[in-house]
Amino acid sequence: MTHTDAWGYKLVQLKTGRKWKVIEDYTYKRGLIRILVQKGFVYDGASIPRIFWRFIGPPAAGKYAHASLLHDWLYVEQSLSKFGTLVKITRKEADDLMLAIMKDDGVSWWQRNAIYRGVRLGGGRAWRT
Repeated sequence: MTHTDAWGYKLVQLKTGRKWKVIEDYTYKRGLIRILVQKGFVYDGASIPRIFWRFIGPPAAGKYAHASLLHDWLYVEQSLSKFGTLVKITRKEADDLMLAIMKDDGVSWWQRNAIYRGVRLGGGRAWRT
């Protein structure tokens, strides 16, 4: 089943149930920053441990889903377009951008800070792979 998110990106849920595939290129713009998530990208939503789903929410639900997609893309690409030029970014820059996007998207203070702290604590392994 195809799903178009409120932010305009189009997804299809894979048979695994926990992964989604972007079915059209999606460009996010924030000031002079551009992030192009390419068609075919597969991601697993926010990496929220199941034990916390009751408090924060499941991986692809909620206002944080948009930031999760962009964050997962940045962890894979480790770059974005700034001033029209592709630039490398650090893991902290990717995490900080996710936090800013969640704020822009109206994610509550406590949810975005819990998610941000989680990626700062547990994201190192995903960044290196």
